[in-house]
Amino acid sequence: MSRLALVILCLTAAACASAPTAPSTDTTGCDVEVRFGSYAMGIDTDLKRRILSIVQNDPGVETSTETPWGREGESTLCVDLDSAAATDRLYGRIEAVIPPYSDRAPTTVIHRDGRSHSAVMPGRS
Repeated sequence: MSRLALVILCLTAAACASAPTAPSTDTTGCDVEVRFGSYAMGIDTDLKRRILSIVQNDPGVETSTETPWGREGESTLCVDLDSAAATDRLYGRIEAVIPPYSDRAPTTVIHRDGRSHSAVMPGRS
């Protein structure tokens, strides 16, 4: 009886196993992702306003979705664009406004190809 249970378990596990997939360079599921974090003092609202304005005024943006995940305004902005050139352009514009260091809050932009830039707490890198 225990052999039968073992055979059934092995067959079930084999049937449920997913086929391997090729690795993807898309690390976020978004063309450009922006993460607005907090050091327990809320997000950098001025920087967020600037980034949202850049996104809203970019002609290549097809969709943008913000997902809140924290109690102090933390959220993730997912932006999909109409071309690779538009993705590169928007990433560069957002990267340019995010300082390398911030006493206020961590903010990160991530390109679909894996590039990223973050404002981190001074003294950390």
